[in-house]
Amino acid sequence: MGTIDLIQNLNDEIKKCKKCRLTMTRTNVLCGEGDLCAELMLIAQAPGEQEDKEDKMFIGPSGEVLDELLKIICIDRKENYMTNLIKCMLPKNRKPKSDEVASCSQYLDREIDLIHPGMLAPLGYYAAVKSGAIKRFVVMAGCDGRQKARSYYTEVAENLPKDTVILTAGCAKYRYNKLALGDIGGIPRVLDAGQCNDSYSLAVIALKLKEVFGLEDINDLPISYDIAWYEQKAVAVLLALLYLGVKGIRLGPTLPAFISPTVLKVLVEKFDIKPIGEVKADVVAMMTGRQQAHKKKVV
Repeated sequence: MGTIDLIQNLNDEIKKCKKCRLTMTRTNVLCGEGDLCAELMLIAQAPGEQEDKEDKMFIGPSGEVLDELLKIICIDRKENYMTNLIKCMLPKNRKPKSDEVASCSQYLDREIDLIHPGMLAPLGYYAAVKSGAIKRFVVMAGCDGRQKARSYYTEVAENLPKDTVILTAGCAKYRYNKLALGDIGGIPRVLDAGQCNDSYSLAVIALKLKEVFGLEDINDLPISYDIAWYEQKAVAVLLALLYLGVKGIRLGPTLPAFISPTVLKVLVEKFDIKPIGEVKADVVAMMTGRQQAHKKKVV
């Protein structure tokens, strides 16, 4: 038998599966889909409510997040093979139970053997964040200037732990995207959205993650913002983040000239905006999700 027939036989077996309690709550059983010769296999946790109803992979908010991420790294979803660890919807989007994982993992193992991809990429909050594969996202957008002394953002990129992912847009990345920062389960540790004008993609990702994870406040996401201000477009990025309600933004190398003492007072009180400080202290504060008190003056 060829791969097409073997996958079809496996999918038929999966659709008839009644090995666990999820049989009682599912509408459909979602099998993998995509290019059977794919080099990249995307593995999500389980179908969501919308996927369960329509019997399709990655639709709704989760699909929009995936499309934005794939767009950033210039990958077409049609070129990949997509599947789930758990083939049936988990009630109320709860964590999978150990016996459910045991029942479904054999199907995933067989899919991997049949597709034989060159790379596996675990997706989803449970798989990537709660499992500890990705601890935190750090947004570093804007420009850091040409002066060699302005090495703060490069040093931050070098000092961030290996379980962090940098989301970037703007010219600052031209220094640190040359670093050998590696990847996390096939996901590059630097995801480049483009120039300052393209920061919209990063905002869309943050908003969709908030929606997918069922959070009320965008600041509850495991994301820190370390923004470089160097020209007018970066100011537009800053204002967009403030409009979305993002708090705790670090801004450097200096604050924009239009920020008067009165405006600064409002930004500090309402949005907890702060200047960048020492690299190691800022990295520690960002990774713990808390704010670091700086002795450095705002200039």
